[in-house]
Amino acid sequence: ADLKRSVIEKVSFDEETSVWERARSVDVLILDDIGKGVQDSTGFGARMLDELVRHRNARMLATFLTTNMSPRGEQMEAEFKTSTLHTFKECMLPVRFSGRDRRKDAESEIMTMLG
Repeated sequence: ADLKRSVIEKVSFDEETSVWERARSVDVLILDDIGKGVQDSTGFGARMLDELVRHRNARMLATFLTTNMSPRGEQMEAEFKTSTLHTFKECMLPVRFSGRDRRKDAESEIMTMLG
């Protein structure tokens, strides 16, 4: 969502480069928690992500995407265009992290503090 906003508002990364230009050209890009904020009523967010991943893939630039969605789940198919999913399959290697979800612990602590 922040990247989408920076594109719409033409936010500058530095004096000569926009955030969008930087995202397209940086050697390593990390997009955290994709899926949230990608979809909108116009499809702009999905098209933007699709174009960014395709651009970086064509130039063999490293891109890390994190998500809580399963790579083979219906949620991915609902969030992204079929062509974007094909691009993901072409250039990305899914890595599953498992273990205790520490966010649940924090949630319990917060709820206990709030009474």
